[in-house]
Amino acid sequence: WVARKEDPSILPLLYWGFVFKLVFTLVRYYVIAVVYDDNGDAGLYSMGGSIFMDLYRSGHLVFEIPQLASRGAETNRIAAVVGMVYMITGVSRYAASFVFAWLCFVGQILMYRGFRRAVPDGDSRRYALLVLLLPSMLFWPSSIGKEALMVFSIGVASYGAAQLLAEPVRGVGLPIFLAGVSGLFFVRPHMALIAIVSLAMAGGVSVISGF
Repeated sequence: WVARKEDPSILPLLYWGFVFKLVFTLVRYYVIAVVYDDNGDAGLYSMGGSIFMDLYRSGHLVFEIPQLASRGAETNRIAAVVGMVYMITGVSRYAASFVFAWLCFVGQILMYRGFRRAVPDGDSRRYALLVLLLPSMLFWPSSIGKEALMVFSIGVASYGAAQLLAEPVRGVGLPIFLAGVSGLFFVRPHMALIAIVSLAMAGGVSVISGF
């Protein structure tokens, strides 16, 4: 569907990007569980997620639990998202890893689509290669954690901003951008501020260049 909407020739690259994302999700899972001897945040998020799941199923909608009180609000929020995932999949860190990696992949696709709209004369194929197959983009966000949600939220915000800045301007871009900013605020509040300032600066440049 994305290839039909954007560029049919990009279809093989999208498929390969998805395949590599699946492979690196397994690699990342192995590194955390075996190489790091499970000394990573993913296990903490999963543990918290199982507690949140039990609370949600009993009708208690909360975003903080005593077991994670010393780890800060952001850790609680990520664990709460894992709890929502576990509401569907059951307690499975393996399944949650793939859900987070899929969200990351969706964000990467939205970045590509945003680039296509905002920079129509740019080398969108090269951009897709970088955003989909750069090793750091394949490895680090392919797990339960802040990185996957950040990439997803940045993708949503970027796509929404592209709708607002490119011609013709589409009003639907504003709620999409705000949804992405909300996701950024949920994970890293200062990144939400950066996104808002970036859009304001880009809009200002656009107005000035139009005179």
